[in-house]
Amino acid sequence: MGRRSSPPNYRGWLQDVVGHDRLLCYVKESEIRILNAILVGLLGCGTPGSDIQQPPAKPELLPSKDRLIRASMVLRGVRPSVEDLDAITADPALYASLVDVYIESDEFGLTVRDIYAEALLVRTDVMEQLPVLGDISDTENLQYVNKATNESPLRLVEQIVVEDLPFTNIVTADWMWTDRVLAGIYGLPYDVDGPEWQKSWWSDGRPAAGLLVDSEIWRRHESAGSNFNRLRANFVSDTFLCDSFAGRDIAVGGGVDIADEFAVSNAVMVTPSCIGCHQAMDPLGSHFWGFKTALRDNFVTRAYGAGCIDWEDPEDPIPLPVDYSWGQFCYPLEHYTPADEQDWAPWNIRGPGYYGLPSRDLTSLGEHIADDPRFAMCAARRFTGYFTQTPKMDVPLEVAGAHRDVFVASGYSAKALAESIVLSDEFAVLRAPNASDVGLQVIRPEQYDRMIYALTGFRWLAVADKADCATTKLAARGTMCWGPVNLASSDFFGYRSSAGGVDGYLVVSPVHSPTPTKELIMARFAAEAAAFVVDSDLMLPSSQRRMLRLLQGDTWDEPMVRSQLVALHWQVLGVDVTSDDEAIDEYYELYFDRIARDPDPSAAWKLLIHALLRDPRVLFY
Repeated sequence: MGRRSSPPNYRGWLQDVVGHDRLLCYVKESEIRILNAILVGLLGCGTPGSDIQQPPAKPELLPSKDRLIRASMVLRGVRPSVEDLDAITADPALYASLVDVYIESDEFGLTVRDIYAEALLVRTDVMEQLPVLGDISDTENLQYVNKATNESPLRLVEQIVVEDLPFTNIVTADWMWTDRVLAGIYGLPYDVDGPEWQKSWWSDGRPAAGLLVDSEIWRRHESAGSNFNRLRANFVSDTFLCDSFAGRDIAVGGGVDIADEFAVSNAVMVTPSCIGCHQAMDPLGSHFWGFKTALRDNFVTRAYGAGCIDWEDPEDPIPLPVDYSWGQFCYPLEHYTPADEQDWAPWNIRGPGYYGLPSRDLTSLGEHIADDPRFAMCAARRFTGYFTQTPKMDVPLEVAGAHRDVFVASGYSAKALAESIVLSDEFAVLRAPNASDVGLQVIRPEQYDRMIYALTGFRWLAVADKADCATTKLAARGTMCWGPVNLASSDFFGYRSSAGGVDGYLVVSPVHSPTPTKELIMARFAAEAAAFVVDSDLMLPSSQRRMLRLLQGDTWDEPMVRSQLVALHWQVLGVDVTSDDEAIDEYYELYFDRIARDPDPSAAWKLLIHALLRDPRVLFY
């Protein structure tokens, strides 16, 4: 084990980064210090103005330990354990076997959900939730409704990946996943004595086609007005084939009265500039006419207000869309109606088809997608893009193609695909001749949440409901209290999108850069977590502690403090230092200064752990 020099002016950065009172005033300066520290200290690029600007002649790869940290963060969202760090340091050849362990972990399933939350954009707590009325009136709060509706399609993908089923099941499966609340919303089979989440089936006559028939996806991606399910067709093509109609460069001429729906439906059949997209898009869209164009919370609220009776008031200032009836919007909801599957025909638009091939229904559509070579390539692009923080269409063709070949040869195993990506040299790039290929990644909010919990046991929970949320007029309409919320992984009350994530509706692309808002959010989160773990650790025997295991008794001398700091650098940062290293000197001086101002040693440890949790080597990996 050798010494590693600290970033320039490390103490100055350390004091500023934990200075609560001045943090808001020094956001920009702190950002510069973080980037300077990571580039100069962590990457060993020399001093600013020297060789930082000079890219290497060939890609520079992460050493085995840092590569394992990246793999663990990408696959699980947590840092490697101390035991894993010790093992990889002793034998770098263990990297592949440790990757296998990570892919088999429960946390990998959570990562799969995160990947497809970005793809499907269904985690939308910023949108109005379905109301707590009728068959789900015993639901404790709106957050349960949000979890039931948002997570159901993601759990299907997770199960297919974790059980290593062929990934094509995401568009062909004849089952879905539900909890008690979702079962009440749609009238799904559910065993009240079974586990919270269970495998179930749609019981309304819709075809079997995995995510293609999931109500929560099509509630999120509506087809309002005279769109005729074209938005849904584009979503399917973009999500599962990486072929977006919206991205095609087609010049559209004038001369069509877009207010005349029949004139538009005729134009897309005969006008050359329209045919370029619509000859493929409209047949895809025609598969989805069985779904309602929209199903929103206010429809359900008004339906219960009307007594769930199948009649429509001609004087209603906000009538129901098309020929729907109120009874369809009371639980269990009628989101899919088999009798409506052929409603495309009166509009004289193209019937169901798949890029020139005949297609019967949504089951047939799923089979076509599963057989399409673009499906495997798109999955390879999506996983590679997520694991390297690269837009999926920016993944080099040869890289995506190599992973695609492994994926197909494995029988469409997403685990084999993930392993192929994480074992590749492209995944381990630290710096490269082409700056766009530099592999340094920035921690995602979901990763920071899981990492903090794994290290400290702390969840950043809060109750932001108004005091009268359960007694207002809104509560009578089914809009009641939200309940305790995880501020790190939500948007309605929390900070997920502000920390670089997506909210699924207003923010649909993640931000992979060290923004001021990310730093501020991490600062507050780290402060809360540090206070929690120090208070809880010091109440426990050292063998049961999470972080402060080397502190014995009530009086801690300098050697003990330094030894604990060395252990924390290894546990939190994966940095191998000795007790007389310059970095430990800086931390010990900060510890000593804090003790001089406050004799309570726990306050000093809260400060030091706070600083470690905000170190550049946590922000970047």
